[in-house]
Amino acid sequence: MSEPAAATVDPYEPKPTFWQENPHLGWGLWIFALTVVLTYVAFPPVGAGEAGYVLAAPALLWAYRTPRFKPYALTLLGANVVAWTWLLSWLGNAYWLAPFLLGPFIGALATLWYLAAWWFVPRLRGHRAMVRLIGVAGLASLWVMNEALRSWLFGGFPWLPLAASQWQRPLVLQSASYGGAWVVSFVLVFFSCGVAAYAHRIFFEGRPACASAARSSWRR
Repeated sequence: MSEPAAATVDPYEPKPTFWQENPHLGWGLWIFALTVVLTYVAFPPVGAGEAGYVLAAPALLWAYRTPRFKPYALTLLGANVVAWTWLLSWLGNAYWLAPFLLGPFIGALATLWYLAAWWFVPRLRGHRAMVRLIGVAGLASLWVMNEALRSWLFGGFPWLPLAASQWQRPLVLQSASYGGAWVVSFVLVFFSCGVAAYAHRIFFEGRPACASAARSSWRR
């Protein structure tokens, strides 16, 4: 029975590349790198506040592609652990082990939001614009709740909420007058959600048509 099946195989058929056979690996490497870099540079000492507007966009775009849970979860957990350990490296001046204890803890808390996004974001597809806006607002609110939990849990760690990335950006900081730093974090995450939704619409939903080549190269 095996010989006829083997005879039907075309020996000249091009073999799929490593990345075609492992699409989640390619996505994971890119999302890992972008999440680490954007998270780190958004805050001091680099202080590139613009990164705060798109910090979550790469992971959200991947969530739109409905990846398997395990690769997504491990990628975002690893990225957040690395980024927060790096951000808190200055604590090593007080106790060398502190960044390696606190960084993974904060990174794991941050990952909880990304896991919620993995479940929620694909369910926004196909709905009307108003429903999507309400859903995105809920997701941004969940980020704020995550930061509030971090500021309270086990005595609290209120340092470096996402709003802190805008400490040199007075324009967006004016929104803090309506609800404190939480409002600033909400605005930034809401913008990230919008960037991810628009990128998915361009590259994967066929609008505009000129994105077809890019869409085919990024297809899972």
